Amino acid sequence: MPTPHPSAGPGWIRRLAAACMRHRRVTVGALVASMLGVGLEAIGPLLIREGVNGAIGGDTGVLAPVVGGLLVLGVLKFVGAFVRRYLGGKMALNVQHDLRRAVFGAVQRMDGVRQDRLRTGQVASRAISDLQLVQGFLSMVPLSAGTVVLVVVAVVAMLYLSPLLTVVALVLLPLAFLATNSIRRRLFRPPGPRSSGPPRSPSRSRRPSPACAW
Repeated sequence: MPTPHPSAGPGWIRRLAAACMRHRRVTVGALVASMLGVGLEAIGPLLIREGVNGAIGGDTGVLAPVVGGLLVLGVLKFVGAFVRRYLGGKMALNVQHDLRRAVFGAVQRMDGVRQDRLRTGQVASRAISDLQLVQGFLSMVPLSAGTVVLVVVAVVAMLYLSPLLTVVALVLLPLAFLATNSIRRRLFRPPGPRSSGPPRSPSRSRRPSPACAW
């Protein structure tokens, strides 16, 4: 009877999420700061709309509260961006440190024979380059979460300003996503299979030797 395959472990997203949740306060703080800071960008057009409508209607007294609101909004966005970058970078560095310690612990648990078979340069390269990629990816996660919130808040603001233009934008949004995905696949297309034969040297024009000429 064939032996059953062992059940596959959790995917890399779940493992990274579990590693991030070991630093719960920093992770939650970075996500909340990003969502609030980026989500506030959708309030600016609403304030500008009120100011423009008031100025056109002859009520210039509304401009002072609008300008004050834009200044306060800019300060809040700056604070949110600072907190997001600080906590997001701290979270990414903490997870990178934990993963590097996990790699070191896995190497230390090996016996002498398996350690002798290891390629030290490859292990050191993976522990440096791969973990740096993970750190860079995690530092961008709070910004991506804030962008999702920005899209939701922007759609709500657009519905308040002009429902017809919002419907047009929502219809074109899937088309833009498909076009972007198609371009991404073309740019990052994986290389095709290589031939197993030895590499061919470039063809060179050979001159006939004197013996061949005779």
